Amino acid sequence: MAKSGFRVLISFGLCLALLIATVPQVFAATTFTLSSLSGQDGWDGGIVAGNPIGFAGNVNIINTDAHIGSQSWRYAGGSSSPGAGTAFSPAVSSVGSPDQGGAGDRVIISFAFKAANPGDGSRINMHEGAVARDDRTGNNIYLEAVSATQVRVYMNRAIAASPYFQELTLGYVDASTWHVIELDTTYAVTDSDDLTTWGLTTYTVDGVVLGTETPWAHWWRHKNGYVYAPGSGVKFASTYNDGSHAGFFVDDVSIRVIDNSTHATLDAYTTSFEATGVFPATSGDPISGTDNAPLSQITVVFDADLYNPAGNSEADDVTNPDNYLLFQPGPNAAFDTVECSTGLQPDDVQVSVDSVAYSNGGGSGPFEATLTLNGAADLTAGDYRLLVCGTTSLVNLIGVPLNDAPGTDTAFDFGIVAATAAPGAAVDATADAETAFALPATGFTPGVVTQLPAQPVDLAYASTDLMLSIPNLGVQIDIVGVPLVNGEWDVSWIGQQAGYLYGTAFPTWAGNTVITAHVWDANNNPGPFADLADLQFGDTIEILAFGQTYIYEVRDSASLRPTDRSPFAHSDYALLTLITCEGFDPRTGDYLFRRVVSAVLVEIR
Repeated sequence: MAKSGFRVLISFGLCLALLIATVPQVFAATTFTLSSLSGQDGWDGGIVAGNPIGFAGNVNIINTDAHIGSQSWRYAGGSSSPGAGTAFSPAVSSVGSPDQGGAGDRVIISFAFKAANPGDGSRINMHEGAVARDDRTGNNIYLEAVSATQVRVYMNRAIAASPYFQELTLGYVDASTWHVIELDTTYAVTDSDDLTTWGLTTYTVDGVVLGTETPWAHWWRHKNGYVYAPGSGVKFASTYNDGSHAGFFVDDVSIRVIDNSTHATLDAYTTSFEATGVFPATSGDPISGTDNAPLSQITVVFDADLYNPAGNSEADDVTNPDNYLLFQPGPNAAFDTVECSTGLQPDDVQVSVDSVAYSNGGGSGPFEATLTLNGAADLTAGDYRLLVCGTTSLVNLIGVPLNDAPGTDTAFDFGIVAATAAPGAAVDATADAETAFALPATGFTPGVVTQLPAQPVDLAYASTDLMLSIPNLGVQIDIVGVPLVNGEWDVSWIGQQAGYLYGTAFPTWAGNTVITAHVWDANNNPGPFADLADLQFGDTIEILAFGQTYIYEVRDSASLRPTDRSPFAHSDYALLTLITCEGFDPRTGDYLFRRVVSAVLVEIR
């Protein structure tokens, strides 16, 4: 029995109170031997006549190549059967549409892969495994070693007409290196005429979204009169079973079933196929108290060395800021975010983790990750929660996740109150001031008609031929260009238009395009973005430009502080960020938060 907790080394310029529940964890170690995967850790060939069977072929655990650590699974054949006889992972809670028997309605599946012999034509696929462990179902992905330099990544998507499926190439990746693919699938209540309700999967490789599609299996079953088959775990199959196809190396398989109504994991399974089952955890207890230095950093101490490749962008990297989630409760005054895997919930307010410095003491410890927070500025008074992410990321040197497989987050809550000045002491009234590039103010006082002065010439907006359309909100408005003057965008005069913020990517171009509109306008009317917070994952946003329609899909919605500059983060891909005000405070006449919706370009028509 081991205790999950961590030690926090903090400098304080404000009074700080820390509270964390340390939860005992049972570390049920699983080890893999250099032999066939069949029969190890619950992997089998499915069920026939009520009994589990094995699977054959070149399906050994090997120690000649690995994504993280020293072992992986080489999958080179055995069977291409859509039913039993190929590799099924251990079962987890069922997942599928709520009206079709799924315990969970969202599943996130990921694994690392690399071509064993680039260019030999090897082809493998992965589907969800049916609950009965006798068929494939749910989402799917195919990998094909098409050349000495490239692996083709493709899937079969649902289409309206017979045969109800169609092959779709998502992209190509370097055949000589390891890659991580993630399939994030959400299931809605099914509609017999709407194929998107039979599953919607976002495909991501190495952190880059390749597309969002409806996989074929559930829709095909429905159209051909078969019974719905919820998924449980994953099922791998190979097109070829001969000596001329070396297959693929597979590593770090993860399956997580989620209940979207609670944003919590129902069940999960993770393996890195290693020979040891020692799991990393955070170490020690929090330190609370006061000090005279500003609170801008927190140091998390681990009991083992964590994966720390070059740079800070890999998904599992201990120095990737995305592996730590710091936030405050929003307008409802409650923490709604449950875990890293389901992300920040819309009412909570994220506080940036800007960078992470990691030290491993030369390999012998101590193992410390120092988080720089809030743009290196002091945290303001209020309640906070920090999640150290085990559900999505942090792993040790052999790929075993934080806090026991399949990985759990470590969380602690703390509160900050303003320090009481000693008698006669000076108080710094500007400690919380922020500088340029604050999020623009996009709302006026409700219930009041605001008289605006004439718009200065240097703040004039540029007309464009672009339009913004948000079908689910009934919004279709012109886009104007808003100049950046003295580090600020003044959108007072945009009325019922949308404003493209100069300095961000031009709409429809590669990069991060930031567009804003009022939540409440000067004429005491709801603004175009009055209902922006109602947008959900997968909803579409369109930009009409140059005779074409650029279609974006929502990936995130968050409530942020006006001083949070993360919505302006650079991107090499075509992103669209929408911003408006929320949380009006009648006592001050200010909006306390900004609603930020992020979307990714998925189609051009």
